[in-house]
Amino acid sequence: MYGAMIVNSLLIVAWIIVAFFFFRKKKEFPKLYIGASALSLLLIVAFFIGSNTVFHEILGGSTAGDYSNIAFRVIFIMYMTLSTRVKATFVK
Repeated sequence: MYGAMIVNSLLIVAWIIVAFFFFRKKKEFPKLYIGASALSLLLIVAFFIGSNTVFHEILGGSTAGDYSNIAFRVIFIMYMTLSTRVKATFVK
């Protein structure tokens, strides 16, 4: 229980740092965004797999929100890595 609270607290701090770099248009932003997004994706998938195997009866399975959140993360990770606009915007 405390492990999830600690991980979520660290994730909040990571996203605050990402937001800071976004508004300052620092060139490190895309890398930080990809890292935080990949970590979030990993945690979403881990919870998704865990909830489907261990608590499937209690939670009632997966939701559409799980799939859309995973798709959102994958799409924006690809956008941050492939977009020339991102490379042109975050140059400081």
